[in-house]
Amino acid sequence: MRRHVRSAAIVAAACVLVATVGHSPSGSAGIAAARVDARLADASSDALIHADASRALGYTGKGVTVAVIDTGIDDHHPDLAGSVTAEHCFVPPDGCPDGAAEQDGPGSAQDDQGHGTAIADVIAGHGDVGPVGVAPDASLVVVKVADHNGRTSAAQIVAGLNWVLTHHPEARIVNVSLGSDVMLSGDCNGLTASMSAYGAAIDALRAQGATVFASSGNGGSRYSITAPACIHAAVAVGAVYSRNFGSYTAPFVCRDTKTAADRIACFSNSSTELDLLAVGAPVDAADLGSGDSLLAGTSVAAAQAAGAAAVLLQADPGLTPDSLLSLLERTGIPITDPRNHFTTPRIDLAAALGAVLGRVVPLPSPPGSTETGAAPTLSAPTVPRADLSVAPISFGSVALTRAVTRRLVVRNSGAGYLTVRVSTSLPEVSARPAKLVIPATGHGTVRVTFRPGRAGVYRGQLRLETDDPSAPRIAVAVRGTGRS
Repeated sequence: MRRHVRSAAIVAAACVLVATVGHSPSGSAGIAAARVDARLADASSDALIHADASRALGYTGKGVTVAVIDTGIDDHHPDLAGSVTAEHCFVPPDGCPDGAAEQDGPGSAQDDQGHGTAIADVIAGHGDVGPVGVAPDASLVVVKVADHNGRTSAAQIVAGLNWVLTHHPEARIVNVSLGSDVMLSGDCNGLTASMSAYGAAIDALRAQGATVFASSGNGGSRYSITAPACIHAAVAVGAVYSRNFGSYTAPFVCRDTKTAADRIACFSNSSTELDLLAVGAPVDAADLGSGDSLLAGTSVAAAQAAGAAAVLLQADPGLTPDSLLSLLERTGIPITDPRNHFTTPRIDLAAALGAVLGRVVPLPSPPGSTETGAAPTLSAPTVPRADLSVAPISFGSVALTRAVTRRLVVRNSGAGYLTVRVSTSLPEVSARPAKLVIPATGHGTVRVTFRPGRAGVYRGQLRLETDDPSAPRIAVAVRGTGRS
């Protein structure tokens, strides 16, 4: 008998997912087409918020530190090299680069998923390979809180927030492009213990002078957003399109038959707690290695807003979290969401910078573009799928002086890395290796050995713990007889 374990679309409510951004796998035909239009995509998104105007005046986020709490960063990427001033990791039980639950120091936030690298690039990319970021001279403190499938938890994100609070008070901006699988309406602070922990951490950061930007999520909800964006003290950011690129479909979420500059993306969650809008599609950003990808999602919108805030803090370091948000709101372009008739300001960095400087900031290029081109891909965090036989493993009759080994093959038919931890209920039965990490479409083998210590019948279980959300625990019966 085979157990064909089907992956759920989302994980359990206690788990938090990366706020979805499209990273198309390298080598696919779809990506090649998307990258043809990458420069156009960034030019339109950059000009729509007038980030090009602020850079033309020399306002690039220099002297401002931005903390990025995400899947980590590829700090060897040409567009990000030299930007990172500190790294840390919270990915229990063993998801940090050194195989531990927590790690500190250079290399501790090495990205193995790609999302965090893209977010960091939107904020502070140098533009050597892909387009330049909104604040290319900002310094980055990076905390890895999500694993190679883009999964994390509220506890891990809160740990990241508190680590920044304690160890990096110089960070004036914190970006959290992550979101829960549960969407909430109104201020969610205090609704659960996790929400209270979010609220306490974000309030403490604000009291220290740091503004926390969070993505609203990509569920297409009209009246609810994800955590921690739903915390009132956080700045919740939704997404608009930068230009017309034809119709756009967010898989399993929604379809926009038309796209245009400043049209709210159908996937962008909204609620009364939504504070700002920024460009969420299409945006070009760094990918793992030395390449770049065309992206979509509220994750990149939040990162764009965080970069804009860094630019404004360079111009006026005295801005508080309240005055910074007020500045972005009152100088933004009001956009009304036809789904719920809520009006939210889309950031206009030139107007905000002009308000700080007391003069008009010239615009070097017109906002947006009417040209069409390849559409970006919106995707969920990768989800592995465990596929193995759960038929009992029988060792037969084994002499006390001998040992018999059987092999169990575990296949991953999902889209992400599958981690399998193996143990047994009997001391006479061992399993090696104790941990497997299997890439998508790959397989691994567990060697199960029976070495009887006495005559008699043995019955027990081989226990597998996986990160397949539809099968977190799998038990396979083992049995054998010791023969004297």
